[in-house]
Amino acid sequence: MSSNYSYGKVMEYVASIATHDIEVMDEKGNIVTYVAPSKIVISPLFYRNDGCNRCGKCCRNYDICFTKTGYDIVMGSPYAKYTDMKEAHILINGREKTIYYDPPTSDNRSKVQCKHLKFNTEGMSYCNIHSVRSVTCKIPHMTLRHNKQGTTSISRQQYGRNWALGCTFEFSETFDYDTFLNSINELNDINVIAKDLGIETHYNLIVRYLNSIKKNLQNNIVPTKQKQVFPIIEEVKSSQSKLF
Repeated sequence: MSSNYSYGKVMEYVASIATHDIEVMDEKGNIVTYVAPSKIVISPLFYRNDGCNRCGKCCRNYDICFTKTGYDIVMGSPYAKYTDMKEAHILINGREKTIYYDPPTSDNRSKVQCKHLKFNTEGMSYCNIHSVRSVTCKIPHMTLRHNKQGTTSISRQQYGRNWALGCTFEFSETFDYDTFLNSINELNDINVIAKDLGIETHYNLIVRYLNSIKKNLQNNIVPTKQKQVFPIIEEVKSSQSKLF
């Protein structure tokens, strides 16, 4: 769903781990249906190291938006003075919800970049509201891709937009535990948005699995194969079973 406040991207994040289909109607009456995944898997690429070279190229996505929780955090922070929040009212499965967005100024729109994107004297980018930034800015490389077969794959790789804009970051195959913990926080951010919108997700199943392998990860034992987290596959405890 296209919009000038990017809630379509937020809906894609939420829908990729939702338990049920989602129907969204915007203020113009346009309807988009997001089909819930029939399977969710975690790719081994999810565990690779992530980072940012502060080139600012992916920040050219200037459409940032928030749900109620994020909005309250922004407006209760010292960064509120840098924003000019607007409201949009949409229907999600027939229930009205409010999206809050911070539109670009005409000058920034012509530059095709977020108005909060700044550069220091060395040419390195920084965000004017970094600590309260939108979820669309928090997860530049964690992908939740829902394919035509109904499977959502959670991974870590370049988005098409980042690649097209020339993001200079190169992934490291070396595992970093702090990056992993941050990934859990990013998933939680998506789940908070889902709760604000009245959408149930498989977040608990995903995080339950990730928490279960923390000890292995701390010992640098990193999964090398794809793991299905939904539907749950019961582990076979013994190859010997009795037939009655």
